[in-house]
Amino acid sequence: MQDQIRRATAQLRRLALRDALTGLGNRRFLDMQLPKIVEAAEASETDVSAMVIDMDGFKQVNDRLGHDAGDELLVLVAGLLKACTRHDDLAVRMGGDEFVVLMPGCDARRACELADSIRMLFRQQSQVMLDRGGITADLSAGVASLAEDDLSDGYALIKLADQRLYRAKREGKGRTCGG
Repeated sequence: MQDQIRRATAQLRRLALRDALTGLGNRRFLDMQLPKIVEAAEASETDVSAMVIDMDGFKQVNDRLGHDAGDELLVLVAGLLKACTRHDDLAVRMGGDEFVVLMPGCDARRACELADSIRMLFRQQSQVMLDRGGITADLSAGVASLAEDDLSDGYALIKLADQRLYRAKREGKGRTCGG
C-alpha cells in the first residue's frame, strides 16, 4: 500500500510540473529550475541564454479554425522545441501561446540562430493547416543572455527576453530580437 501511495504521489508531482497539452514543463517547473540553472552557470562561469517565443496570429487561428487547430499549433511548437533543443535546455509553456527556453552554456548569437531555425520550421510545418483557413501565423522571439546582457538573476533574464519579444512584434512580427 505504501508503495502505491509513493507512486501516486510521484505521479501527481510530475503532473503538477507539466503542461497537459504539450508535455513541456509549466511555469511552476520553471520557477523551480530557474535558480538552479543560473546558480550552476555562475559556478561554472558559463552563460545562460533565454528565448521567449509567442505565436503571431494565434487568436485568428482559434477564431477561424477552432481551438482544436490552435491546440495542434501549440503541440507543433512544443514538438519543435523538443526536437531543436539540447538535452540540458529547458523548454516551458508559460501559458497560452507563450513558451520559454533556457539554454545553459549557450550565447545569445547561438540562441538567436536557434530561434530563427524554429521559426522557419514552424512556418513550413504549419502551412498546410493554415492554408485551408486562409490564415497566416508565425512566431516571434526575444532572446537575452545572462552574461552578455550583464543581468543579475534568471528572472531579469526572462524579463529582458520577453521585452525583446514584444520589440520583435512591434517591428513587424515573425522575427527574432536579441541584444
